[in-house]
Amino acid sequence: MSRVLLALVIVVILIVAIATAKPLVLEALSSDLQTQYASLSAEGKQTAAKMLAKMESYDADSTRLDHTGRFFFVEAAADATLAPPEVGPKLEDRTRRLISDATTNTIINGVPILHSLPGAPYTLYLNFLGGPVSGRAWNDFYRLPAFTARPYSIDSNSAFSAAEMVNMMSIWRRVAEDYSPWQIDVTTELPPGSTAANPLAGANPKTMVVFITSRFSTSGSSLPSGGSGGIAYLDLVDYSYATYYLPAFVYYDNLVNGREDVVAEATSHETGHLMDLLHDGTVATPTAAASSYYGGLGASGSRTSWAPIMGVSYYRAVTRFSNGDYPNSNNKQDDLAVISSKIPLKTDDVGDTLATATALVNTRGSFFFTGILNWFTDVDMFSLTTTGGAASFSVRPFQSATNGGGGNVDLQLTLLNSAGAVVAISNPSASTDASIVTTLAAGTFFLKVESVANPLVGYSAYGGMGQYDLSGTYPAASSPTTTTTTTTTTTTTTTTTTTTTRTTTTTTTTT
Repeated sequence: MSRVLLALVIVVILIVAIATAKPLVLEALSSDLQTQYASLSAEGKQTAAKMLAKMESYDADSTRLDHTGRFFFVEAAADATLAPPEVGPKLEDRTRRLISDATTNTIINGVPILHSLPGAPYTLYLNFLGGPVSGRAWNDFYRLPAFTARPYSIDSNSAFSAAEMVNMMSIWRRVAEDYSPWQIDVTTELPPGSTAANPLAGANPKTMVVFITSRFSTSGSSLPSGGSGGIAYLDLVDYSYATYYLPAFVYYDNLVNGREDVVAEATSHETGHLMDLLHDGTVATPTAAASSYYGGLGASGSRTSWAPIMGVSYYRAVTRFSNGDYPNSNNKQDDLAVISSKIPLKTDDVGDTLATATALVNTRGSFFFTGILNWFTDVDMFSLTTTGGAASFSVRPFQSATNGGGGNVDLQLTLLNSAGAVVAISNPSASTDASIVTTLAAGTFFLKVESVANPLVGYSAYGGMGQYDLSGTYPAASSPTTTTTTTTTTTTTTTTTTTTTRTTTTTTTTT
């Protein structure tokens, strides 16, 4: 899909959403929120009214209204006995991915320095260092003096361990996957202007900050809503006063002791709130009570189990942003349109048609390509020319090598002949991968990669946007066509810097 056409589609979706939305009214809020509203200044009431006008749903269990009239969310903690989203043997170690190549030559303050899109107009900084928080909305609303958030930790040691650094890389991978279609740099590096002693100094309306920290400060006091899984304000991207309401908090010690998959899902969820996304829950039915968080479809542990990121996605392997097209949804917010109205989409770097197909580069009989489906209707088309013979092709989505799951796409692979007729198609219902093994005649063929629905499990194609790798073998023609295959997301590294401290100082040793 062309960038211009995609932009027009998003505009139309937003216009329709605004026209059909049923905004909340004050009377729909809980008595506690109504009491809080009554205590606001005239300016605060105006702010709250504007935010309510954009909200189609809310849940009393997690929604809060602060002293300035802005809404924020307090999340439920995760079940400490939570099983990984995918069980059973992995098909392979799938760490070789576009932005999920978590190899870095730079470690500062014990944190691996990773970037998903250096130079992007927006930044999401994942802070594992902790640091001081003062003069923020959290301090004022909770009447907390300045406090210092603790660094990420899964043990009792003061230094970041190898296991903790691996977890940081895995958390970054998963969050970067969730936001891979957009022009936002998910990074673990302190933003410009920030230091380890003051990590919030670089926060601004285009630089969102999430502290992945303990529920306790370094002095032992509780952080805001420290019994929760995390907290975040609603709609801060490009908001003039965003700095006052940052950071969002993700409390790792309420999330299965900092397990990487659970922490990552919580981080993407809290970031969604910063982008103005609401909770995906369910309405009451004759057989079930209403729920603040929808838990998804499919059996936990299955490769094709699904859940919305703005619901509770800890238990499922395929996690996506949603438009509420699941059973008994209480929220029809179009997540993709909302995010795309704030963060621009990346340019589609692979052609969608036979005429614009990207030529595969065959090296000694095989090829490997990494890419992103940057919209759920996006199609990536590739061409190949062969002398004929045995051939095999496979396409695989992102999947974390630790605990599994984490991907956003369920892939279908189609082999077409030179006229565009289907030769073979692969879309296994029990897997998000697809593969084709066949014998080709001499000539030109095309491979089509797309994200699809899974009717057997029950989820639609909506939200199927994210990373994949395409690989295969076939006898290449004697003079293969070459092309430049560019990835839209990169990890940049420069120097090697190591440290074993996990403090707010920046003492390093260069090797």
